[in-house]
Amino acid sequence: MGLEESRNMPLPDEVDQFENDFKQHWPNVVSRNHNNSSQMDPRSTLRDRIIHHVGNLLESTFQTNNIPSTIGILEIMAGNGIASTILANRLATQYGTWIATDINDYPKPLEPLKDSAIEFHIMDAIDAVTQFGQQSQLLLMISPPPAQYNDSINMKFNPENNGYGDYFACKKFINQTVNEVKYIVFVGELGASDGSEGMYRYLMEHPRLEGIQQIMLYEGSDPFGGPVEKEFFMFQIN
Repeated sequence: MGLEESRNMPLPDEVDQFENDFKQHWPNVVSRNHNNSSQMDPRSTLRDRIIHHVGNLLESTFQTNNIPSTIGILEIMAGNGIASTILANRLATQYGTWIATDINDYPKPLEPLKDSAIEFHIMDAIDAVTQFGQQSQLLLMISPPPAQYNDSINMKFNPENNGYGDYFACKKFINQTVNEVKYIVFVGELGASDGSEGMYRYLMEHPRLEGIQQIMLYEGSDPFGGPVEKEFFMFQIN
């Protein structure tokens, strides 16, 4: 499915009925996804220069919106943590705490952080927000694994073959936010190759979310000639 078609797709009507089913099957879904095999290599999914650009955008957005340097960052689906380390080193003292989580224990970077430490935890996205969401002010996702609505064999909704961890994490993080300002940052395509199908419309159309940044990071073509657009999205929860 191409980028434009994927971004036009809504979330499945029945997605909320299957939260427990999703949690049960996520380890198998993630292990079968060939996109995750790259996390065994000592590199980030996106090029280092793109991650540095994301750091510049975060720094300028923090300053423009008067976001304090004590902000707590919760990263889900962090993979091997290479992108996390590059970004944290780039931001240096522009944040208070950084908790990075992933359902798998991938090899972590050997290069130490210069100014602050990332706290890594092995857990799925829902558990991460449940445990750390209330103490964090920014939920971060960098190129989370793609997930589609249809079972490719039976062409129907099947929790055993789908992800939607990004959706449940964002939903819980938004619901936790009461009488305070928090943020959601998504780095990647937000459709097709990054994130669950329907997440673009969910984030763009959510009544409590205000898009405060959308910056193009990279434009290219996929193997079939379709567009690839990696972007920086930042939403404020109202």
